Amino acid sequence: MGMIKLAVSACGPPRDAATWSGTPANLIAALEEQGCEVLAIDWSKAIPPAARVFESVSRRILLRPGVGLRTFAARRRASDYVLNVARKAGFNRILHTGSLDLPTGDTTSGEDHALFCDSTWHTATTYSGAKANRDNAVYEAAEADGYRSVNKFFPTACYVRDSLVSHYGVAAKDVLPVGTGLGRPHHFCGEKDYAGNRILMVARASFEDKGGPLLLEAFDIARRTHPDMRLTIVGSESDRRAIEAHPGVTFLGFLPEDELHRLFAEASLFAMPALYEPWGLVYLEALATKTPILGLDRCSLPEFTRDGRYGFLVSEPSPEAVGRALVEATSDPDRLRRMGLEGQRYCSLNYDWSLVAERILDGLA
Repeated sequence: MGMIKLAVSACGPPRDAATWSGTPANLIAALEEQGCEVLAIDWSKAIPPAARVFESVSRRILLRPGVGLRTFAARRRASDYVLNVARKAGFNRILHTGSLDLPTGDTTSGEDHALFCDSTWHTATTYSGAKANRDNAVYEAAEADGYRSVNKFFPTACYVRDSLVSHYGVAAKDVLPVGTGLGRPHHFCGEKDYAGNRILMVARASFEDKGGPLLLEAFDIARRTHPDMRLTIVGSESDRRAIEAHPGVTFLGFLPEDELHRLFAEASLFAMPALYEPWGLVYLEALATKTPILGLDRCSLPEFTRDGRYGFLVSEPSPEAVGRALVEATSDPDRLRRMGLEGQRYCSLNYDWSLVAERILDGLA
């Protein structure tokens, strides 16, 4: 394969680890290791600061009426900026790490556009429970319009592929799920105590969207059966009071990476019944430390667990259902140990940024 020149765009500096949990930065590094020449483009520079703030808040906020960053006009500004930067640098192939800067209407002129994404507007509204309104209809139309400029789609997950094909009418041959690597590539090789009933949740933002209140209610129910059960939640200080009101629950705020890795290594189960988590790197980080995962049977969880082989899928987002799953999971330490070992092996073989880069470059060839 000859040298591929690829412009990679993102909402924020693409090489900055703070942009989208480091996803564009990790992807660019892996692409360059494959011999790809990369031009990094931060399209947020084209958007006024007052509009940019909405991309840093929860997806629940993004679904409210009046948020204008997803409109045709804002998309046009973002796409024009990306196209101008790419053209000046002599790059005619662009990989967008999100759909908000895709060309709309007739703004493209000879460039090849590819999309790396962890969701669609359809999946976001479906799983978040957003109500239909005029703004959401505009965003949906803008999303569909942007997809028409894309030659190749690289969703992280199969359920996103299904949305692109079934809802937006994208040809299946143009969609290739590629996954991601890990945000914190720590693997744990020591022995774990799966009988300790130590449950971990990490949600340093969007506690409600990640199922925090649901988990707390479920934990209260589960402790009636297993009173020795312990839950540690790493979260935002704004949620401390609500979390610490529950017996058996320990709250921890910001932690350095080595401390967070220690918590993963000590946990017998990672639980995060997120109502809407498009991908969920934190689930993979748990599997990398031989920690089985528990969450709702939606989005990427069926893929991460191989339909329950490496974790527990809860079909109903209710405290009772999640509570029963917690009891079931912690009642069989041997099964947890087996899940943890097999889950770590599956994670290490399938979720690596070098593999993602190879899949994308093969798809572009």
